[in-house]
Amino acid sequence: LLVRATDAGNASATVTVRVLVTGEDEYDPIFLSPSFNFEVPEGARKGQSIGRVLATDEDEGADGVVLYSLAKPSPYFAVNRTTGTIYLRVDSQPQAGAGRAKREPREMSLEVQARGPLPTSRSAAAQVTIDVTHTSFGLAPD
Repeated sequence: LLVRATDAGNASATVTVRVLVTGEDEYDPIFLSPSFNFEVPEGARKGQSIGRVLATDEDEGADGVVLYSLAKPSPYFAVNRTTGTIYLRVDSQPQAGAGRAKREPREMSLEVQARGPLPTSRSAAAQVTIDVTHTSFGLAPD
């Protein structure tokens, strides 16, 4: 863009102005489902995948990138920041002795958030229910 300024005495100056138009984060990420259900298989080991959540974002560029996180940290589960894969942070070994007789809760709930990498990125959340398939696991809800 070329801009010319002229004063009352007809002196003028011309300058080139560059205008950079950048995108705006217009769209929220959208999860494929508002809730997801997974099971912890018997004998699951630390690092084993439990399931995967997936969200998409219609924005382009950095605003269209989707990153995942847990709304609250969990001692038992984590989510891969880029893939949305939920995995075990601990071995699901049976408790010894009296712990075996104890009826552990069968379900645990997490909230996974999806957002872009920028501080101004829009976000969305999905509920995740994980069914502990064996009541003798050493896992308990938050």
